[in-house]
Formats: sequence, C-alpha cells, structure tokens
Amino acid sequence: MNLSALGDIVLPSHVKVTSHIYGALKEDELSHQFLEQITKLEANSHVDDIVLAFGSLTNLSTLWLQGFDESFQRNSSKGVIFTAPPHLETIRASQHPYCPNLRLLIVLAASSLSSLSVIITVSEIEKVVDILPLLTKLQNFELFLYDKGQISDVSYTYTSTHSVIPSLRSLYVHVNISSEYGPTSLDGLFAAFSVLYTCVANVTFEMARISNMAVAYLQGLQHLEVLKLGREPVATLDKCRELFLPSLQELDVNSWELIRFIKAPNLISLRNVFINSGEELEDFEELRFLQLQNLHIITWTESSSPLILQPDIFNALRRLSIVFNRMDDNWTVTSLPLLVSLRLRCPLDNLNFQGNTFCAQLIYHPEMCPSLREIDFGDYVEWDLLFIMLEQRNLCLKNVARIEKVSIPFVPFGFRQSLLGLLLGQQRQDGLTNMVLSLEETRELLFNPSM
Repeated sequence: MNLSALGDIVLPSHVKVTSHIYGALKEDELSHQFLEQITKLEANSHVDDIVLAFGSLTNLSTLWLQGFDESFQRNSSKGVIFTAPPHLETIRASQHPYCPNLRLLIVLAASSLSSLSVIITVSEIEKVVDILPLLTKLQNFELFLYDKGQISDVSYTYTSTHSVIPSLRSLYVHVNISSEYGPTSLDGLFAAFSVLYTCVANVTFEMARISNMAVAYLQGLQHLEVLKLGREPVATLDKCRELFLPSLQELDVNSWELIRFIKAPNLISLRNVFINSGEELEDFEELRFLQLQNLHIITWTESSSPLILQPDIFNALRRLSIVFNRMDDNWTVTSLPLLVSLRLRCPLDNLNFQGNTFCAQLIYHPEMCPSLREIDFGDYVEWDLLFIMLEQRNLCLKNVARIEKVSIPFVPFGFRQSLLGLLLGQQRQDGLTNMVLSLEETRELLFNPSM
C-alpha cells in the first residue's frame, strides 16, 4: 500500500496489520493511527526512508527490507535512528545493502531480535562481527557475502573477548565472492563463530570452498544435528582429511567426495547425493552409516553399472527417494526390509519407466520390501501393472504391509473407485480388463487439454 493514498483510516484496536509499503514514509504520514497496529512491515525502499516511522511502529515484530529502487524519492531529512520498535524480533535485509542506519537498528533492537538476515561485503565482516555479541537472544542468523568494487586482500582477525551465545540454533552462510580472494579471507568470521555460536544445531554453508577454519568450526559443534553443504561442487583444502561429527543426524550434500570426508556414525538422513555409478553405493558399507533411515539420491552421469541398494548395507532404510537423470538408467530393485516410503522421479516424459520396473518386480515378488506402505511415482505408470501389483501385494499376502498410498498425477474417474478399493485391501468388483487399464486406452483422458 501507499500511505499517502489511505487518508485517515480508523481500525479496531484488536486488528493487526501486515503490509507491503512502497516509497518513503513522510512526516505528514506518521500520524496514521494504525501505524502502531502494524506487526509485519515489508518496505520496498531504503531503510533511511522509514527512519522516522520506527517511533510509531510500537508493535512491529517483523521488518522485511526488500530490494529498493533508487528511483524512489528519499526522505530529505535522512534522519538517524534513535529508537527501535520494542517488540522487533525479525529483520530480513538480505536484499538491502548494509548501511549505518541498518546497523543502528540492529544494535537498538539487539535485546529482542531472534532472527537476522543481512548481506555484506568481505570488507564489512568486522562491522557485523562487532555487534553479534549484543544479540543475546538470536536464534536464526543468515549471512550473505558478495563482491563489490575492487578485490582487496582483506584479512580480518577476530579477538576473543566474549562468551558463548547459547540461543542460536540455526546458521546460514552464503558466499558469492571471487576466487581471487585468498583461502583465509573468511577465517576471522569463522573464528568469531567458533567462540560465539558453539551450540548451533542446524548449519548451511553455500560456498565454493570450505576453508580449514570453517572445518575447525564444524568440528567443534557438539550439538550439530543438520548440515547442508551447497548445491554447487564444494572443494576442501588438502589439509582437511576428515571431519568427525558424532552428533550429526541429517546431511544434505551433493559431492561424493564430501561424503567420504565426513564421518557421522549416527547419521539418520542423507539427502541430494549425486551418484555417478552403482559402485559408489557399494562404498556405503565402509562409510558405516549403520543407522541411515532416509536416503535421497540422484543419478548424475550415464553409467553401465546398475544402481543396487544392497539390503545388508541399507537394512535400516525407511524412506528412499531416487531421481533418475535418464529414462534408461539401470536400476536393480532389491528388497529392503524396513522400507516404508518410496519416491521415484524420472525425466519429464509423462511415463515413469523405473516405476513400471518396480511394479513388475512386485508382481512377481510381492513379498519384496515387506514394510512398504507408500509409493510416490511422480508421473504415470502403466495402469494394468499398477492394478495387478496392488492385487498381488494387498490381497494375496498376509505377512506383509499393505500399500496404502500411491501418488500419481491423475486417475481417470472410470476406475478411481477400484484403485481406492485395492489400497484399502478390498477385492475388485468392476471386472476391468488389462486392455481397459492400459495407458493407450486412457490416453485421451490423461492428456485432454480441456481437463
């Protein structure tokens, strides 16, 4: 909304306002009575343009400073912030440049802030680190680093004069800087984290290289439960041969080399692993992920070796997700004793070939994966294979779990009730033939653009 177009609006006192405000807040607009009822404010302008409003936003809890447009008319007074909303808990400024008034706002709201997101340059690391000890209630911290201007060999050294801030539970660091910066350019930042944030449970690093100091910080986290290391390939320094994380439960990483690098004996969930060959899965035995329950893998390159999940290696697996990069990726279905949920994805072609393979395997071996209850095919499978598989599994065997949930884009109305009956373990009464259930017979329904 634009405050100048609202006039004098009077709202009931119990009403809370969440709004997106465009442009600068002028002095004659600060008399609006409902400003004190705003709890969430999204400002599409520079923080300097709303300085005067902070004294009136007495109930503001969330401030989101979005990317501002220089064409907006700035407040000519450009005042300095002297007070912050007393209940301000969240500042999201990852799209807003770090500036003196933003720093002042963070400092003034330090006693109430629980979540902070800022973007800075490498040369501004010291300015941010200096105020972190003031944020004693911070639970979530997101820091974005980027390039600006000429590359300089700025090396910040942190001097430990503060104690641990135990409230912080989640840390996110996104680094998008030139490779011309030296490997120690961020050491001061991670040295500060090593002193202040030792109780973190959830860490995400989006960066091209993990430095020795970053590894040392991770190594010192005694309560780390979730670690995510970027979508892009992450390189490690030669001196770092192993990272032992005994408390880690969930790891999200796409690099097979990093999986070898990280030792996590209590790992439960492993996500976004790019598999180049079936042999790599065999290496899981030496990695000793004995308690692994959730696995999400992605086939990356063409390989002649089949994808095989050996039951003796993955005997604790409960949830499995496989994203196939090619329609003809070779997958050998195996019986995983505790598997409850299976998710299959393949290249967009309206037909899940690996899903067909899995249905065919269960037709001939309905006892496979005896604990399986859910299958998410993502795309279509041959209806006749699906129906016969569910009949074999849900009606013919008593010592295995019933498949109760199947996810596919659309089920033709003509046999929707029959499919539901099979999922409930009921005998079919419709007399549908395999020809009626074929994809060829239902193609006009599935791909009718008017539906």
